[in-house]
Amino acid sequence: MINQLAIILFWVLAILAAIQLLFLGQFLLSLRQYLASAASPAVPYTPKAAIVLCLRGADPFLPNCIKALTQQDYPDYELHIIIDSLEDPAWSIVSQAIGNLKQIPITVQTLESPRSTCSLKCSALIQALSRLDSDCEVVALVDSDTVPASTWLQELVAPLADSRVGLTTGNRWYAPSGNQWGSIIRYLWNSTAIVSMYVFKTPWGGTLAVRTDFLRQANLLEEWNRTLCEDVPLHLALQKQKLEIKFVPSLVMVNYEECNLPSFMRWASRQLLLTRLYHPDWNWMLGFSLIASVLPILALILLITLQVGSQLGLPTDAETSQQVVIWLSSGLVIFYLLGLGAGLWLIDRAIRLLMHSTAQPLPTFSPNALLKIILGIPLSQVLTLLLMLSATFARHTEWRGITYTIKAPHDIHLVEYRPYRLAKLLSSKASL
Repeated sequence: MINQLAIILFWVLAILAAIQLLFLGQFLLSLRQYLASAASPAVPYTPKAAIVLCLRGADPFLPNCIKALTQQDYPDYELHIIIDSLEDPAWSIVSQAIGNLKQIPITVQTLESPRSTCSLKCSALIQALSRLDSDCEVVALVDSDTVPASTWLQELVAPLADSRVGLTTGNRWYAPSGNQWGSIIRYLWNSTAIVSMYVFKTPWGGTLAVRTDFLRQANLLEEWNRTLCEDVPLHLALQKQKLEIKFVPSLVMVNYEECNLPSFMRWASRQLLLTRLYHPDWNWMLGFSLIASVLPILALILLITLQVGSQLGLPTDAETSQQVVIWLSSGLVIFYLLGLGAGLWLIDRAIRLLMHSTAQPLPTFSPNALLKIILGIPLSQVLTLLLMLSATFARHTEWRGITYTIKAPHDIHLVEYRPYRLAKLLSSKASL
């Protein structure tokens, strides 16, 4: 019986590794196609655009972000910044950053009416977008931990020249120093998430653009009035309009911030919760993640049980035990070394090549960081299992000091609004 179970586990682990590599292959192919076509740029498409930046708290690289947004190589655009409150620490940084920057129209507003039925970010977006000039054709959303290149807006808007494309998006890539376990686990978790987001066409609000006519046709301001986030719900809205999501590989944005393990757990739990609430393929993601997390753990438990039993002299069939050990060990080697280890190496190498082409430097891992990455792979599997289960049953979440209760995807309640208070950070690069 145990021999049959070991054989089944081997084949399931091998299949899981193959599926992961297949998904990774699709993602890597998109990067390769981008690099091959980068030498022949498309005909410029530069309609009037508005960049919207919503702030609650001052992220470590906020001054760099604002400076970069005011220096875009784009003929006609404006920048709208919405700050959570007059007491917010972002105000002083924004005032100082834009003090001598007059190249483009910049509007800075305070969030006037925080809504109780959606997140503060959605409230800020509704306020900003409802006041845009009628001749604005494209809206670009950006997060304050993003430091875009001068061609960022141009590259983000260009695919929208195709009427079949309703949304363009980039993604994030974390570059940990190796000092914080949370940063290492976030790097490992995101290396899987970036592939999953590509395969399941999940938009990322940190770098995203849509046409304003789509905003009106899909009635997105009303949609955001009842949601916890702005980006994931766009997947279904685009499906209904029969429009495509276009991933722009050059807009994978490097994030150099650091975080500890509790901060990572809170952040990742919220990311998965938002996916559960608004992505139509959540059940597929949940099922695959649970299987990919539970089965390796089960195989390890069986393997350890056999070894401990042998050491304690418990009666076992020696030949059967040897066969089981071989099957389980082979399955785990295939899953961890090929499905996860080799996959991580391939995607890290591809991203480094991509970042070299976009002039975004990635630090080389120190021996200490590499050791943590190796040890972190199985740990990240266990944490992913816990995070998926937490997201499945979560009925409330905290986001930058604000608690939201969740009765349904479009039944959100902001418990109590409070202006942002600067928390004590572990370092100047710590994520908020």
